[in-house]
Amino acid sequence: MQAVAEYGAQRSSRAPLTITELDHNLDQVAALCDFSDVELRKRYSQLDRSSLSSQLTSMFQRMSSLEVKWVVRLLLKDLTPATVPQELMVELVHQSLPPVLSVLDSFPKALSHLQERESTCSGQARPLVPQAGTRVSLPHFEKARSIKHGHSLMRGQEVSVERKYDGEYCQVHIWQDSNSRKPVIKLFSKSGRDSTIDRDPILPTIRQCLGASRMADRVQKHCVLVGELVVWSDVVRDIMPFHKIRRHVTRAGRRLGYQKDSSTDPDEHLMIVFHDILLWDDHICIYETYRQRRQHLQKLVQSVPGRAAIGRQIVLDFTATRGTSALAREMAYALSQRWEGLVLKACRDPYIGVHGGVTQYVKVKKDYIPGLGDSVDLLVIGGRCDPVAAASLSLMPGTWTSFFLACQEVDQEGCRVEFSPSFHIVGTVSHPSISISNIHFLNAHGRLSQFQFSMTGQQMQILTELTGRSLPTHLFSQAAVVEVIGAGFDRPSNARYLTLRFPRMLKVHLDRPPGDAIGSVIPKRIKRRASFSPVHSSTIKKCRRADVTTKALGEAYTQSMEESNPMEIPDSQEDAEGAG
Repeated sequence: MQAVAEYGAQRSSRAPLTITELDHNLDQVAALCDFSDVELRKRYSQLDRSSLSSQLTSMFQRMSSLEVKWVVRLLLKDLTPATVPQELMVELVHQSLPPVLSVLDSFPKALSHLQERESTCSGQARPLVPQAGTRVSLPHFEKARSIKHGHSLMRGQEVSVERKYDGEYCQVHIWQDSNSRKPVIKLFSKSGRDSTIDRDPILPTIRQCLGASRMADRVQKHCVLVGELVVWSDVVRDIMPFHKIRRHVTRAGRRLGYQKDSSTDPDEHLMIVFHDILLWDDHICIYETYRQRRQHLQKLVQSVPGRAAIGRQIVLDFTATRGTSALAREMAYALSQRWEGLVLKACRDPYIGVHGGVTQYVKVKKDYIPGLGDSVDLLVIGGRCDPVAAASLSLMPGTWTSFFLACQEVDQEGCRVEFSPSFHIVGTVSHPSISISNIHFLNAHGRLSQFQFSMTGQQMQILTELTGRSLPTHLFSQAAVVEVIGAGFDRPSNARYLTLRFPRMLKVHLDRPPGDAIGSVIPKRIKRRASFSPVHSSTIKKCRRADVTTKALGEAYTQSMEESNPMEIPDSQEDAEGAG
């Protein structure tokens, strides 16, 4: 950007920049980042940083202003307001590329396969086989907006209803090295990165549960498994909250977001929960039904208590008239156990369909269903305008598009300080997590009491872990009380406070004063109550009733939350964890 500002007017006399040159230069830039692909960084391991700077300057000088704009958008990985359909663009490269990418989720590998097929088979298609070491594309997920909606998406099928584990996706590839004759394990994250080194602590467990310390009878050639990484506590004997996983895994060799967490508990460790298999020796499992794949999984994976397991599953018949009630019972049970939700999978569907597309699953989570999500009243204390978002939403220039949610700090006695109040920013919302009508209203409300943001202002004291462009540009002296819903409570990176996961603004409460919003000490108790309350016997009975309706589902969950007694967790323990 500095090169554009200083030399943009000095248009180079060289030929226009080509796509090949641009791609080569961007690869060089990416190779300097530790989070980039390992193979890419190896390819440019001898790259001279000083020469790259001059190359980038020359590259921008050879572009027109229009080309500079789009290259900057590429660098930011945000083409807004333009929308580029990915499937359409892939088809324009080659009409057979999309189904190949479903199995070989790598452009070089997919294009190489197409070239080989066209040169040796005269273009005739042959069955695609997953390659150990090359990621297989992930399934698509549909969100169930109610119990009836979830049932309708799977109507007329036999459905596997499974627990949705709150962890990190992990695709496990194992094959035999041709030179050393030893098994090789490679792990892929949800983004497609090779995360084997970052998740090194789980490798011994994988070898143990698959017998992969050597190529044993269970895995003779190769296999590809799908699982979820979670944190298990030997003391609590349960899966721990999602935020604790950052204490056990690294990101490109670095530990991120843990500075304000407590030290790693020796009784906590990584655990992997397997729920699918895509390749096993001569079994090309991606074309087999999900029922068959689960059977293969049961034969291959040996459970290790607290270390490795196969995901919980119950099969329901959605062809029956009472399928909705059966799903409601399972969802009520999931809520009573404080699970994140359920995943619905058709038992007779293959992973890769007849047209080459990846299968679709259905997620049923409490925050998707009206009235069941975790909600709190927070204060909107400021706003910020994103010009690109404002243009895409057809809003006036300067309209605030992001709003900052906060709790007002209280003293040791739980009283709010009225003179020079202190607010702790605990989250932000922007479209689509806030409706257009609420954006307009909060802009009108905020203009009446706005003033420029300052961390050391006299009117309001602001506490936040946000920095730079993430901070608000304006604050509101008259904060608005809003109802916010989310998928449970979690601790953000490098923070000591708890906040809602995936917050969405439901309603602005004009009839409530700021004092009615939640205070800084309350979220700990809400989190403790929502996450650690034991299951009440009356809730279990309601879960098992055959005539449970969607309404009764909400009642069962509410009664469980009201009647359960929280586990005795001393405040000092939580405070120590937050201050660690």
